[in-house]
Amino acid sequence: MYCLFEYASDNNFSLQINPASSVNPEHLQYFR
Repeated sequence: MYCLFEYASDNNFSLQINPASSVNPEHLQYFR
């Protein structure tokens, strides 16, 4: 699993959007 993406199935390497991922609206605060 790659956080933003996840494998679509166990027997191939196609990726889909991970429904558990989200966008942090305060992400720019990490770079201060």
